Amino acid sequence: MAPPKLQPGTRVPASAPTPKQQSDPYGDAIVAPLRIKGAPLPTVGYVPKKRRPREPATMIRELNDEEKQKLEKLEAEKDDAEAAVDAVAHAVAEEQNKRAREEEREEQLEAHAAATYDSLLTPAEREYQRRLKEREELTIAKKAVKSHRQRIEEFNAHLASLSEHHDIPKVGPG
Repeated sequence: MAPPKLQPGTRVPASAPTPKQQSDPYGDAIVAPLRIKGAPLPTVGYVPKKRRPREPATMIRELNDEEKQKLEKLEAEKDDAEAAVDAVAHAVAEEQNKRAREEEREEQLEAHAAATYDSLLTPAEREYQRRLKEREELTIAKKAVKSHRQRIEEFNAHLASLSEHHDIPKVGPG
């Protein structure tokens, strides 16, 4: 007995399975050509969904009372949120001004503390501080006269003038 010919888009009937159909895992497969671009597979009795036409954007519909109340409520919430944002911005600006004033006050206190430290020194301590600064300036001036290359050349000349007694001994094989 030959199997009945199936038309594309029909399902294989599930009633009265034959022994061959029981062992075939693809017995209920749809026999139809492939649809690639997202079209649904055709089946018997398939009716595509009808889409409601959308209202064009140019049409303006009237708002009912409920929608008007919601809109007013949303606008009120928006105004409250903007007021809250303004309050936060104002508070942040005040905080920044307060920090700037505190930093300025600290700088003034540090300057005052430095001035009072100098007033607490004895004349001998002041003279010692002055000479210490002069010595530091002289040392810096001496080091700034020669470049690094000149100092290295001078050091190498000094090492060359020393006797072999000062050479580094060879240690280990090689």
